[in-house]
Order: sequence, then C-alpha cells, then structure tokens
Amino acid sequence: MKKMIGFLYVILSFLGLAGCKTAEVVYYDHEPSEKFYESFDYEQGSIIDFKKNGILFVVDVNQIDQSSYIVWLGLYSQISGKNIDIARAELTGNGWKETVLLGNNFKLDLVVPGEELFKNSVMLFKVEGLLFNKIIKDGGNISLTVTYFQDGISKNLVFNIERRVEKHTVFST
Repeated sequence: MKKMIGFLYVILSFLGLAGCKTAEVVYYDHEPSEKFYESFDYEQGSIIDFKKNGILFVVDVNQIDQSSYIVWLGLYSQISGKNIDIARAELTGNGWKETVLLGNNFKLDLVVPGEELFKNSVMLFKVEGLLFNKIIKDGGNISLTVTYFQDGISKNLVFNIERRVEKHTVFST
C-alpha cells in the first residue's frame, strides 16, 4: 500500500510539474534608486552621486498595465521646505528621444511616513513597453537626463535605466 501511494505521489507530482510554465516579468529600474527605496537610507554610498545641494534625486519606473510604464522622478531631503527648480527631463535610447519641459519649482514638504525625510515627486513620462524592449534588443541603453538649476546654474543629472527579467513559475489550474 505504501509503495502504491508513493508511486501515485510521484506520478501526480510529475504531471503537476509538467503543467507548469514559466512567465517572464520585465522590470526597468535605476539600481541606486532601487537600493534607496528598499530601506530609505539617505546616507548609503550608492546614491551619493545623486544628491545635489541636499536633495536626493531618484527614479522609479512602474508598470501600469500589460504594455505601459510610467517614469517618476522622486526628490528627497532631510530638510523640510527645500526647493529645487527643474527645467526639463529627457528620456533617450538608441536614437529615440522624448523630452518633457517642466520649468517648475518643487518644494520638498511632504513627510515620508516613518522616516525623517521630506519629499516631492513628478510623473515624467508614459512609455510603451514595446519601445523599451526594442531599444534594449537593438543593443541600446535607456537613460534619463534631468536638467535642474543649482545656484542659478543649469546642471544635468543622468540616470541609466536597466532592464531586469525575473522568471516565475506559473502553475496551471
């Protein structure tokens, strides 16, 4: 009887695994920004190049449906009421370019719950995933350039956006 139950278990396990498929989930991210969002550690070393005049610039790329992504710019500071003038943002990759003119002053006065940080954010772009995939497939890189003003001088900050693929097992029902 134990042998028969064991045999049935092996057969059912095999059939269950044979019905499994793998699904790929594609993410686009900026690694230093992702590390910041994991812990909200304002002092970590990987984000030092993205702190300008007491303001941390981070990028978040979120999938909003099966085929579209939005690109957000997050601004963080340890000082409430900090201001930054952002002129424009430019998303580029493999000969493709999209620009948004902002010309806005952003005040960092929203409290990050549970953290001693203040923030503001702005949605910059909505991009079709097929375009991102084509840029990467053709050997290109995706980058975001944010133009801001510091002490009346125009400066650029460049974020390299990388494609990351995770494979997940999908069980049939």
